[in-house]
Amino acid sequence: MTFTLRREDHLPMKEDTNIGNNQIHNYNLSPLSSGISLEKGKTFHEQHITETWNNETHLEKTIHSNNNYSKQRNCRCTYKCVFWYVFGTLILVLLSATIIIPLFMVPSKTTTTTGQTTTLPSYVWNATGITVIAVAASSPNALVVDSSNVIYVAEGLKNRVRKYDIGSSSSNITVAGQENGVSGSNSSFLNGPADLAVDSSNNVYVLDQLNDRVQLWTSGASSGITVAGFGGHGSNSSQFEYPYFMTRDSNTGTLYISDTNNWRIMQYASGASTGTLVAGGNGLGTSTNQLATPTGIYFDSSSSSFVIANYLGHNIVRWVLGASNWTLITGSTIGISGNSSTMLYKPMGLTVDYIGNIYVADTFNHRIQLFLAGQSNGTTIAGITGVCGTDADKLCLPRAVALDSQLNIYVADTGNNRIQKFSLN
Repeated sequence: MTFTLRREDHLPMKEDTNIGNNQIHNYNLSPLSSGISLEKGKTFHEQHITETWNNETHLEKTIHSNNNYSKQRNCRCTYKCVFWYVFGTLILVLLSATIIIPLFMVPSKTTTTTGQTTTLPSYVWNATGITVIAVAASSPNALVVDSSNVIYVAEGLKNRVRKYDIGSSSSNITVAGQENGVSGSNSSFLNGPADLAVDSSNNVYVLDQLNDRVQLWTSGASSGITVAGFGGHGSNSSQFEYPYFMTRDSNTGTLYISDTNNWRIMQYASGASTGTLVAGGNGLGTSTNQLATPTGIYFDSSSSSFVIANYLGHNIVRWVLGASNWTLITGSTIGISGNSSTMLYKPMGLTVDYIGNIYVADTFNHRIQLFLAGQSNGTTIAGITGVCGTDADKLCLPRAVALDSQLNIYVADTGNNRIQKFSLN
């Protein structure tokens, strides 16, 4: 019901300081659109106000005001004020919690290596490795860990690629090359396989180094099909000269090969008979338009760029597809080796995880280095710098590194003829 207020005398305001105990102000209120007539008498006193409403029933209430009429008006919104005050306080508490609580949940930022573990933000690996594969005189050059944690290994001195199911030794089989390790150049042989890639159908692409070609061995096949390097040994667009590593874009099937002794990266689109130069090709050197014996390579499809290990440049560089030069990620710009956290010594294999962290086989420093995305300062996460050894916490000339879906690290510990696993704690 809506009322209109008709004032018969002025309301006592805050400025009215001479209001006696008997001063009276009368108000008549008439409801709009209503047949009900209400009259209100209001008496103001210094300590209280008595309100009397007269109609069919009689109601009297006393409101303490301490001689402040404005306080009466504020009482009308008390419930709303309390509600919004409580609501606002809760919002502030929740916002504060979202800011403060994570500060106590930030992972350890220690970047030191102990005899037991290596710790980085969100990453802690056991520094003691477990030998998961050991084959004498095999020279494991590269490895792939698939989504089922089956390990494929390119065994250079055995001239074959083996598939190892760690949970079932009876499933360990040769999937490319000859079981007896005999080398050759026809389609059923390999000669010094240096790297490999495995697609979602378990087809195996083998970088057959000493035959200067890439062979595709479909799942269960007894021979391979040449898919890159049709011209044999040489430097034209269909040839290689001792290629060391390759990477495959799973979205397009395109292969990128480190044509190491031609100091270039070659691209082979699916079904292509010749390659396309995409990086280097300007001779051996340390200038930003040159590569210095490129080895490990990773294609980052999110940025359309390559992460490349320069073996004789002692560095890791990024080369954007279509660019004419590289930018330094870590290591030397002038071809100097070293063993500090920002230096490398003849790096070879590398891989990149899903958030852009780079794992490098720093081969002649006998260690695996982790470079967090955007950083040039690395941390040793496997091996001991400068120490070639056979103990579980040591490596010897590690050539390649791979990750499984849980970010456990697998290392081709080439000098020790074994595959070492370093578990993420």
